[in-house]
Amino acid sequence: MDAYFYNFAYDGSRTTGQKAGNYLLVGPDWLGEAPAGFTQVIKCPTNTIHIYERIYFRDKQDLPAVNAVQDRIKLTPLPVFLDPHAKVEMPDPSVYMSFDPAQVKSPIQVLRIANQHMGANPPPPQDQTMLEYFAPTGIGPASTLPQDAYSQSVLDGGAAAAEHAMTALAMTGFVTKNGWQIPPPDVGKRGGSGGMAMHAMIQLRSVGINAPEEAVYYIAYDDGISQALNSKNNYVLKFTADNIPPTLKEKFGFWSVTMYDRSNLKLVANAIDKYSVRSADDLVYGSDGSLTVYIQSEPPADHKMLANWLPAPKHGEFVLMLRVYLGAQSVVAGTYVPPPVKPVQ
Repeated sequence: MDAYFYNFAYDGSRTTGQKAGNYLLVGPDWLGEAPAGFTQVIKCPTNTIHIYERIYFRDKQDLPAVNAVQDRIKLTPLPVFLDPHAKVEMPDPSVYMSFDPAQVKSPIQVLRIANQHMGANPPPPQDQTMLEYFAPTGIGPASTLPQDAYSQSVLDGGAAAAEHAMTALAMTGFVTKNGWQIPPPDVGKRGGSGGMAMHAMIQLRSVGINAPEEAVYYIAYDDGISQALNSKNNYVLKFTADNIPPTLKEKFGFWSVTMYDRSNLKLVANAIDKYSVRSADDLVYGSDGSLTVYIQSEPPADHKMLANWLPAPKHGEFVLMLRVYLGAQSVVAGTYVPPPVKPVQ
């Protein structure tokens, strides 16, 4: 992802397959030619980028193999790639680790960080109108915020209003069907549905978001009748045989349903350390090919269904997230709708 959390390149089973390769990452001003030995040149649109590494595994027995793959994925300066004995002065990481914008409470300090970030990563031309709109406030690439108390109080008020707006958009920004929020097909793309406001809202919930071709995340705050998911109830999520999340199995597609505490969006602690039900699990299917996931704080009475059990908290409300990685065309196009989560009567 670029400095503004838009996706610009994927390397993996969907795009480049399962073979190893060397990929040359270059900045937006790079004009050179790639030396021999590279599978692909990836031109980054900003000087700062974010790299996310995800490795699929089936079960705990897979973890040693996963760790071995992790150890073989390396970032190497080009001069060292060409000559292992080359000396390269690396950036001082303490400059970047000395602050965490997510932990900063002062809007003024956040905006100062934003100005610095935009100075190092000039916004693209299509954002020029927005930059001109904000310029009088002192917000912009390498700009200086006003120092007087009145102007700073106005910025504080604007930041508070923006946070309220983003929180509201988190609940209403995506179309909801059967209780599940369904991202639009152009989510995570510059100029996508909802524009910059939608993209900003997404950063409140997670840092960046996958392109639908790679993964789609469906979020359920409510059951199928618009009631908040609550631990006082037991629920079932039943997929009919023709509505199990469709994936590209030839590309190693998979899906999972994960439980989160609604108050803090953290995983829900439970006695068996189980936080999701996954397509890779040894799930029990019905004779008609259907699949029922049991969402409740206590294990199902039929212990044969333990693999299908997603432990819920003992108290309070919770949130479910259905992740479909490398989904079929209906997932990518936004037409696939998961079944509702239903309370057990």
